[in-house]
Amino acid sequence: MTGHGTGNAVSGRVGGHLVQAGQIHGDVTLHLPGSTGLPVRPRQIPPAGLVVDRDEVLADIADRLNAGTTGSTVLVLHGPGGIGKTTVAVTALHHHEHRLPDGLLWADLTHPLVADPVEVLGSFLRALGVAPDLVPDDGRERLALWRSMTAPRQLGLLLESPATAAQVVPLLPTGPGSVVLITSRTPHVELVARVGARALVVPPFGLPATAQLLAHHLHAPSPNLAARLHAHCAGIPLAVAVTAARAATGVTAVPDTTGDPAIRRHSQEDPMPDTPPALVPTREAVREAIDALNPVARAVVVDLARVPGPISPDLARAVTRLAPQALDLAVEMVVQANLLAPADDHGHLRFHDVVTEVAVGIGSPDADGVDDRVAAHRLARLRALAALLMPARTLPPLGDTDLPAPDESATGALVPGDRAEALLWFDVEKPGLVATVRATAARGRHRAVVLMVHALRTALLLHKDHTAAAEVSALALSAARELGDRDLLAGTLADAVRTAIKSDALPGAQGLCDELAALADIDGGDLMRAKALKARAHLHLARRRTAEADALFIQVADLHRGLGRPRARALALTELGTLRLDSGHAAEAIPPLTEAHTLLSEHPSDETYNRGRAGLALARAHQATGSLRDALVLARAALSDMSAAGSPSGARLAQDLIDTLDTHRKSTQD
Repeated sequence: MTGHGTGNAVSGRVGGHLVQAGQIHGDVTLHLPGSTGLPVRPRQIPPAGLVVDRDEVLADIADRLNAGTTGSTVLVLHGPGGIGKTTVAVTALHHHEHRLPDGLLWADLTHPLVADPVEVLGSFLRALGVAPDLVPDDGRERLALWRSMTAPRQLGLLLESPATAAQVVPLLPTGPGSVVLITSRTPHVELVARVGARALVVPPFGLPATAQLLAHHLHAPSPNLAARLHAHCAGIPLAVAVTAARAATGVTAVPDTTGDPAIRRHSQEDPMPDTPPALVPTREAVREAIDALNPVARAVVVDLARVPGPISPDLARAVTRLAPQALDLAVEMVVQANLLAPADDHGHLRFHDVVTEVAVGIGSPDADGVDDRVAAHRLARLRALAALLMPARTLPPLGDTDLPAPDESATGALVPGDRAEALLWFDVEKPGLVATVRATAARGRHRAVVLMVHALRTALLLHKDHTAAAEVSALALSAARELGDRDLLAGTLADAVRTAIKSDALPGAQGLCDELAALADIDGGDLMRAKALKARAHLHLARRRTAEADALFIQVADLHRGLGRPRARALALTELGTLRLDSGHAAEAIPPLTEAHTLLSEHPSDETYNRGRAGLALARAHQATGSLRDALVLARAALSDMSAAGSPSGARLAQDLIDTLDTHRKSTQD
């Protein structure tokens, strides 16, 4: 730059991207390769709620944090269900948020599914701003990136209900100053031994705390009422809260159990025996609170408790079939009864796990209808997500799913309209979506399962969640075999082959290829034969049998030409050319890649990503054969395509190639 008092010098060491400017007016947002363009200071934990009589345990947590450590501070907050572990953890993280400037992350490791820590790592990395296609595929590489990224950061993590220590250890940040709070019904002594965690018991309320919480619901309650409430609920905060809320409505009197020696003993002994004695009175209190609701609010509780995962407002409307105003009134009543937490920042509703267990035990008179409406709504969402993430991919027609049509008035915007935001939305929704597939399969809704998995596969592929992909793929295969629809089974088998290869389950992939080939022999059609040959070509590639894969990709491309399917032919030619290029045969790669690039450029649908992929491979082939000018033109076009398609890894590869070609051009000019 030139001008008065300006220069073009940069001092110090610069890593990554550098932007220089003279004057900037207004706000500037930079979207760089490898970034989602979204905020990278996550704040995933819910807001702090009412906290009563937790000064001692909060002070204990503060002392542990102030003690300092060479790594993360790991604390296990344990106690029976309903004791208030999450409330304490959330409150502590909010109290100490000033010392955690890099964000607050949250994961439930058990509900609605036992979480794979590798997949949780992927979710955390994306929350910290790593673009989905730059999250490593390999679990060890993913762990290494997590450790590298957290080394300079000070993060707060809330990990709820881990089933084992093995779920927790990979998720621990490496940087000093980070805080990990774990909530559990057991103290997880293995974590104490393995990572130096400290176990802190969350105790029941004393009588003064019960009286304080009761005073939050009732004006000037009598000491006798507080004593009766305390004895009836054994000092368990959830039981106290729901019973106090009922007492505030005047629906029922709190029974006088102060003379019951068994209950008196429960409130005084160790809060963490092998079988927590407070569990029964907590469940009884929750059951009484649910039964005391009016019929509409009670139906809302027992119906929504069947929904796995977070409950969005539109899903709640679809399940309950209530008008928005009626649903809002019922939800407010349930919140006031302390049976449901207020909606989080995303509008999601969540029950305490004890409330869920009790409500499901009560049972909904319309259980099958509720489950069908959940499945129908989430199927519609998955198909909308797949269409956004991969517009050119053809999904199977709905056909007869045995599910009700989604209520359009309840669906609203099915998924965020922005690709990056949609993928982060999927991170939140994924456990519930996968659990819904599992529940739908258990009820024998075979076509719905296959359609769900076809749509779900796109997002799982982009998130590289191979464990979840393998599970739902197996469910879809079983369902497709039951249906007897050959076309649907062929597509499901082809997807299952790719999933098995990604999971490095090559013997399983071989069996699936054989099943698909047998199906193609029965059908006799060229389209199914092309699917079978392509699946086998991918298996040969995984086994490094390049010559066999090359011959099969040629057959696949020829079959699609005969079928009049230019896009499918172009994709097969791209794989053929890339295979030849990676095998050191760049000159032989140019013809198929050139044709693929041309076909994709002429295709009427949005083929930005696939055109960029073919163009980038073609640029590399021209580079390898010495046609550097052609390579540079193609690489620049590929960079534009990959950036437009939202593929940071593709954009980075294109930019690296451009930099290499520019450097070579300048050196030859000098």
